[in-house]
Amino acid sequence: MPSLAFFRSPFVAFALSLLLFASVGAAHVPESLSIPAGTILPVSIKHTFSSNDSSKNQLIEARIMQDVPLPDGDKIPVGAILSGVVVSTTPSSDRSASKITFRFDKLEFHHQTISVITSFRSMAPMVDVQAAQFPDSPGQSGTPAAWANTTQIGGDIRYGTGGDVKNLNKEKVGKGVPNGVLVRISNPPGSLCQGDSDDNRLQALWVFSASSCGIYDSKGLTVVSMGRKDPLGEITLAKDKGELKIDNSTGMLLRVLR
Repeated sequence: MPSLAFFRSPFVAFALSLLLFASVGAAHVPESLSIPAGTILPVSIKHTFSSNDSSKNQLIEARIMQDVPLPDGDKIPVGAILSGVVVSTTPSSDRSASKITFRFDKLEFHHQTISVITSFRSMAPMVDVQAAQFPDSPGQSGTPAAWANTTQIGGDIRYGTGGDVKNLNKEKVGKGVPNGVLVRISNPPGSLCQGDSDDNRLQALWVFSASSCGIYDSKGLTVVSMGRKDPLGEITLAKDKGELKIDNSTGMLLRVLR
């Protein structure tokens, strides 16, 4: 058995302290959450980026706008930051459409950074996002916003927090929750999202409808690549005339590929 003098040795004491620190640190390392493929991330763009003014590898960020439920009771919390970069740009000109290619691939919250690959599902300007949060009826103007009936981007009706969410066919697709909705998504035939698996779990879509897909109310803007094929996660948008800008507070739905 080692003598007391052995444990009093500065070298041994230092080694033991390192072992203790390592064991305590290991006990406090959070486990990475599992984010299943098909999970929808509802985000608001934090800073404007564009075909004319943005450069390759420019950092872009978006904020998660509603708690996103995950298996085993976990969640991605509202306020988490999704970040990525501008991959390439084509400025506007008389001869060609303006384009911008970007990707979102890092999710940060609770001092964790999780790598993800995401594809495009839907996008709408700030005015649409704001409109989706105002009461449908003037008579509800004095009603707390959480309780009022509102129309989601794409046409679903949200009957307040705790109430049903119904599509244009009056079918129940989910429920209203704080900061948004939990609904079962659908991919209408002929839409850009046709081919995505219809996931039967409830998904967080914030101000968007269960069938929301593509670009809303942005004239001349089209989706060239959703990021579902190689190179995976690289989303390309184009505009037939003028500068292509993705403004601050633009609403977007992104879909986790892996």
